[in-house]
Amino acid sequence: MLIYFFALLAAGAAALLARPREAESRWAAAFLALASLGGAASWLERAGQPAGARALELLNACLTPWAVLVFALVWSGLLAGTGGASGGSGRSVATGRTSGGSGWRVATGGTSGGSGWRVANGGASPLVALILLLPPLVSLGEALLRGGGPHYGLLLVWTAPYYLAACAAMILAVRREAHPLKRRSRAIMAVIMVPTLLAVLGLINVGRAISPDFDFFRYVSLFIVFSMGAAAAGLFLYGVLGIRLRLERDPLESAMRAAGLGASMLNHSLKNELGKISLASELLRRELERGDAAKEPAAPAAVGTDPAPAVAAPAAEPPPASAPPPSKPAVRGAEQLQQIQRSAGRMLETVERLQTQLKAIRWQAEPVRLPELLARAAERSAPLAASRGVQVSVRSGGVPEVALADPFHLEESLVNLLANAIEATPAGGEAVVNAQRQRRRLLIRVDDTGEGIAAERLAQAFEPFYSTKSGRMNYGIGLSYAHQAMRMAGGSVRLERREGGGTRAELRLPQLGRQGGEEERR
Repeated sequence: MLIYFFALLAAGAAALLARPREAESRWAAAFLALASLGGAASWLERAGQPAGARALELLNACLTPWAVLVFALVWSGLLAGTGGASGGSGRSVATGRTSGGSGWRVATGGTSGGSGWRVANGGASPLVALILLLPPLVSLGEALLRGGGPHYGLLLVWTAPYYLAACAAMILAVRREAHPLKRRSRAIMAVIMVPTLLAVLGLINVGRAISPDFDFFRYVSLFIVFSMGAAAAGLFLYGVLGIRLRLERDPLESAMRAAGLGASMLNHSLKNELGKISLASELLRRELERGDAAKEPAAPAAVGTDPAPAVAAPAAEPPPASAPPPSKPAVRGAEQLQQIQRSAGRMLETVERLQTQLKAIRWQAEPVRLPELLARAAERSAPLAASRGVQVSVRSGGVPEVALADPFHLEESLVNLLANAIEATPAGGEAVVNAQRQRRRLLIRVDDTGEGIAAERLAQAFEPFYSTKSGRMNYGIGLSYAHQAMRMAGGSVRLERREGGGTRAELRLPQLGRQGGEEERR
């Protein structure tokens, strides 16, 4: 019994520690802690402590169904998180915050439910949870007034709807989830939870209502062992409640986190100092302009003439005196100020770009018109291609009109691949975007007609800030960004030399739930 108690308590603590700010993690910890009281109650009863056993059994029987239902509603997105951020914005979100470096690693992946089916918003959800608490409080009060244990006949009146509603919410969440990887994660959670909840309802609540002396635990323990085994398998394979254990090394992900942290610090420091430089140069420019205006001579008065009479006939106005041309030092000073302002602007743009492409990526999948996205990426790459004399073409005849992807991150990844292809292609060459459907994947290939990347450089190509080009606008983060984006999508990015010359970069996106997430090199 103590094993049952500590196992459920440890599972709840792990869920809470993995994502303490998420409402679904807090509710999971709550219902697991309450469920663990059943094991402690059985142990106390065998230890000769009937009063303590009855108290724990009462709390377990009355509060666990309530906590399970609220967790299921929050987890499924039907109820916004009470103080957390579990609700969504109308589309599936799959986040990929990853902690740990090499060896054993705990990777968290936050999820949020969609709106539209939600029964309450963030402000009303605590009220909903309190309303759902009323039947448990009635059962607790009845037991305290009676001076005994839980009345399972009375409990069955409301625990049956609670457990059935929790199961229905979890199944509904699986059915309405659009993102394939998130749908699989939800399905795993439903497999872990639903059979055991139904077993608890049938064997504990119904069984005890029919026969109070019914020995339920030997049967329920089989379902609990099943749930624990399924949860353990899910931790290693796909992740459960935002927790995933992996026996692998991922130095690239650690490097991206370190680079992102460095970029954040650089962004914070440089933006403040560059802002001061820009402001000071602008103030100095205005001061110089005011000084030049003050030095302009006034129109000279006529020599040897009397002052004008009070009333005089209108006369033709003399031509205005022309201002003298600015001195050479003034011109040079103005040019230097403009150069300072341009340099500060370029540095700010550089820092912003680094910050954007190195920060944690949230892949928000939604239906995307793929031909339009490919055309936009090619159009954004046109100025660079024109400056280098390279032609960009798009071939998308074999792809569906609509695909499931994050439009922003997919387009940015494609633009990065196109920039690499254009810069690697000599004048007169071509960069070709070719999209096609292959079984359960969407493939977007970018081929160039350059010399091709050297085989010894393929191993470093995805590292942040690594670049084979020496241009001042090459930061070496394009492939790293694409790798992170595809990883969060459950896909992969592939880089290889083409036969006959040139390089092929390929984005692979799952469309029907295929797991990916690693870069591939040949």
